[in-house]
Amino acid sequence: MISFYHRNVFLDLEKVVFQKILIANAKKIPIKMPNDLSAFIDIIDKKEYYKTDKIDELIYKIYDLTYDEVLIVDPQSSITREEYEKGGDLC
Repeated sequence: MISFYHRNVFLDLEKVVFQKILIANAKKIPIKMPNDLSAFIDIIDKKEYYKTDKIDELIYKIYDLTYDEVLIVDPQSSITREEYEKGGDLC
């Protein structure tokens, strides 16, 4: 999600050359923290780092994205609408 935000807010999408990631811009990226970190801690405790879809889903929920917004950020997401909407709120 950070890549999507950075690309669409700070970069000139018309340029095809590699563009720098500026520290000043990185400091402006809005970072939200969940009130409850237990879902992330469970993934770490169970050593399930390979479940990137689950981590992505947790992050999307922290930012209160709808399923349609998730598809804008990650059009190739393997999370189904039913799985996404079944999950609870994290904030």
